[in-house]
Amino acid sequence: MPSPIFSEDMLRRHTTAESFARGEQYYTRKTVRDPVRRGATLEAQVEGSQFTPYRVTITLDEAGIRSASCTCPYHFGGYCKHVVAVLLTYIRQPETFAEQPELSEPLESLPAEQLRKLIRTLLDQKPELNDWFHVMISSLAPVSQPETQPVQRSPVDVTAFRRQIKHAIGQIDYGRHWETIWAVVGDLEAAHNQAKAFLHGGDSANALALMRVLGEEVIPNYENLEEECQLAEFLEIWSDDLTEAILGANLSPDEQKELSRQLTRWAGPLSDFGLDETLDKPITACERGWDAPSDDLDDEFAIDLIDAKLNVLERQGDTEAYLQSCLENGAHYRYARRLAELGQIEQATGHALQHAMEANEFLKLAQFLREQGHIEAAYQVGLRGLSGEGRKYEVGQWTGEFAESLGRLDIAQQAWHAAFDSSPSLEAYQQLKRLSGDDWPNLHPQLMERLRQDAYRTVLIDILIDDQAIEEAIQVWDSYPYWGYDLLGRLVDAAGADHPDWAIQHALNEAQGLIAKASTYYPHAVRWLGKVKQIYLQHDRSGDWQQCITSIRAQHGRKYSLMAQLKQLD
Repeated sequence: MPSPIFSEDMLRRHTTAESFARGEQYYTRKTVRDPVRRGATLEAQVEGSQFTPYRVTITLDEAGIRSASCTCPYHFGGYCKHVVAVLLTYIRQPETFAEQPELSEPLESLPAEQLRKLIRTLLDQKPELNDWFHVMISSLAPVSQPETQPVQRSPVDVTAFRRQIKHAIGQIDYGRHWETIWAVVGDLEAAHNQAKAFLHGGDSANALALMRVLGEEVIPNYENLEEECQLAEFLEIWSDDLTEAILGANLSPDEQKELSRQLTRWAGPLSDFGLDETLDKPITACERGWDAPSDDLDDEFAIDLIDAKLNVLERQGDTEAYLQSCLENGAHYRYARRLAELGQIEQATGHALQHAMEANEFLKLAQFLREQGHIEAAYQVGLRGLSGEGRKYEVGQWTGEFAESLGRLDIAQQAWHAAFDSSPSLEAYQQLKRLSGDDWPNLHPQLMERLRQDAYRTVLIDILIDDQAIEEAIQVWDSYPYWGYDLLGRLVDAAGADHPDWAIQHALNEAQGLIAKASTYYPHAVRWLGKVKQIYLQHDRSGDWQQCITSIRAQHGRKYSLMAQLKQLD
C-alpha cells in the first residue's frame, strides 16, 4: 500500500483542541504500548484512567486515515486522545510499530485440527460463548439448494437461543434499573445479531424462528423491562429485520395467518406505550406477501417494503433479478453499489454519476469505494454528491477532507461551501476561511449574509466568538430572549475581558435561575458563579466579588446544600 498522506495539521482538524493536547501528553509520557502495523491497520494499547489499557485500531489507505476506533467511552466529536497518541507515535516514530501479518494469514495456514483445538481452548476460557457457538454453527451448515433459491437448512435449536434471551432479561435489577437495562439491551442486540447471521446468509426461515423467540420473551415483559426508550429503539431494528425474514421465508398461507395473528396480539400491548407502528411492516408483509403491489401504501412505507424485498433478493444470490428489480424501483444507489461489489467499478461509477440520488447515498457509495481502495472513483462519486438531493453537509464534509488529502484544494473549498450552504456551521466556516486564502475578503460577506437568517443565529454567535467579534455577538444575543445554556456559557467566557458587566450580569441571572429551580441544579449554579468570580478577579474587582457572594449567601442562607457547595468559591 502506498504511504498514507496525513500530517499533524490534518490530525488536528479531525479532533478537538483539548483531545489533541491530551493526546500529545499521552504521546510524550510514552503511554502507547505494543504498537503494531498489520497491513493497512495500526493497533496499539494506550494506558488511560482505567486499570486495563484502551485498545486503538486505525485503518489507513493512500488518502490517509480511513477509520479509527478506541475502546474508551469518548463520544464528543473527532478522534479521542488515545487515537491521537497512537497517530502521533506513527507520524513521529513509525519505526516503533512492529510489522506483523494480518491475523487471517496465520489462521488460514493452520490445519483443521489445530483450529478446532484453538476454538476448544477459547470455549474453555469463555464458557459463556457456548450457546453463541451452538447457534452460529447452525448458520454455517451446508446448503444443498442452488444459490438463486431461498436457503433451507435444518431447523435451528431455538431452546439454546431462548436460554440466551432469558439470561439477558434476567439481568434486570429494578433497584438499579437505569444501569442494568443497558446490559439487557446489549445482550439482546448480541442475540439478535445471531438471528441476523442466518438472515444475511439467506436462511430466512431460521432467522424468523429466532426472531420470534425474541418477540415471545421480550414483548410480554416490555412494561417491566423498559426504562426510557432503550428497548423501544432495539425493537425498531428487530421489526425491520423481522419484515425481511417474513418476506424471505416462503411461508404457506396458513403460516402467514398464524404469524399475523401473533404479531397483532403483540401490537396491542406495545401500542399502550406509544409503539403503535412498530409492528406495522411485519404485519403488512404477512398479510400481503411477496407479490402484492405497494401502490396503495404510504410512499415511505412502500419504500421500506421495497428495500426489504431487495434485501431478500440480494441474499438469495440472484444477481440478475436483484439488479433488474433495482432498476425497476429506481434504487440507483443499490444498483451501483452491487456493481461495485462485483468489481465493475467503472460501470458502478458511471451509473452513479448519471442518475439522481440522495446526497447521503452518493456519500455511502463513495465511502464504500474508498474502503475497497478505488480512490479516484470514490473522489468522483463524492464530488457528484455535492449536487445530490437532500442534506449535503455530510457529503460536503467528507469530500472536502478527502479532496484536501489528495491535494485538490479548489475542490475541497467547493465541497465545504456545499456543506455550509446546506447547513451553516462553525466547522464549515473555519474550513472555508482556511482554504480560501486571498479570496476570503470576497467570500466572507456571502457567508455572513446567510448566517444572518433567523434560523442560523446560534451559529452566527459561535462564529462571531471565534472571530473575536464579541460586541456584535452580544448584540445578536440581546436581539432574542434566550439562545441556549451552552452558547451563553461560551459567550460569557469570551465577553469577560472586554465586556465584564454584561458577562457578569448574564452569568448571575443564570445562576439565580438555577438556584430557584431545585437543589439538583446547585452544582450548575456554582459553576456560573465561578465564572462571575473569575471575571471580577480578572478586572481586579475582588471587593465587588465579595459583595456579590455575600449577598447570595444572605439571600439563600437556609439552603444548606447550596451553602456547602459555595465553599468551593472561597
